[in-house]
Amino acid sequence: MKVFIDLFCGLGGASSAVLERKDWKMIRIDNNPELIPHVHGMICTDLAQVQDAWVIIQAQLQGATEPIDEIFLWMSPPCNQFSLANPNRPDYPDLELVKACRQYKQLIEAFTLEHKIKFHYLIENVKGAIEWFNHTLGFPWHQRIGPIYLWGDAPWIDFKDADEREHKKDFNKGSRSLRANVRAMVPWAVSNALLNAIEYQTSLEDWI
Repeated sequence: MKVFIDLFCGLGGASSAVLERKDWKMIRIDNNPELIPHVHGMICTDLAQVQDAWVIIQAQLQGATEPIDEIFLWMSPPCNQFSLANPNRPDYPDLELVKACRQYKQLIEAFTLEHKIKFHYLIENVKGAIEWFNHTLGFPWHQRIGPIYLWGDAPWIDFKDADEREHKKDFNKGSRSLRANVRAMVPWAVSNALLNAIEYQTSLEDWI
C-alpha cells in the first residue's frame, strides 16, 4: 500500500487521482470546515498546531489495513500572502505555515525511517513565494508546472503536452466562500502525472 498525505488540501486537487487507484490510501487535512461536504475523506484540524495534527496523521498511518511500503507527502499552504496578483500582499508575509511544512516533513520522514518506508514529498505554491520559501526551507524550488512551483524531492512530473497539465475535473463553483479554493485547486492531470511518476520511478535498490 502507498499513502498520499495531502496537507492544506483545499478541494483535494493534488490527491484527486488517488480516488482512482486501489493500491493508494489517502489522508486529506485542511482547517476549513466548509470544505468537508466537497472533499472526500477530509479531516478538519488546525495545521498550524503541528503536534496535534501529527497525532491525527500518525493514527491514520498506524490504522492502515495493509503494510505501507511508500508515503508521499504533498503540502499546499495558503498562497494569498505570496501571490503577485494580490494587491494587498504584505511586504513581510507570515511564514508560520511554511515552517510547519518543514516540521511535517521532518516528522513523517522520521516515521518512514523508523518503519523502513519509502518517502518523498513536495510543497506547492506560487511564483511570489520563491524568495520566502527558498530562504525558509533552505533549498530552491524543484519544478515549475505552469503557475505551480514545487519544492521537494519527488520524481519529475512529466506531461505529453502543455495543455494536458491544465486539465481539471468539474467542480460546482456555486459557493462564493470557496472561490479562492477553486482558483487554487491543483489540476487532476498534475495529480495523475505525479502518481505515475511515483509508481514508475526506479532507484538503485530496484536493481539489487
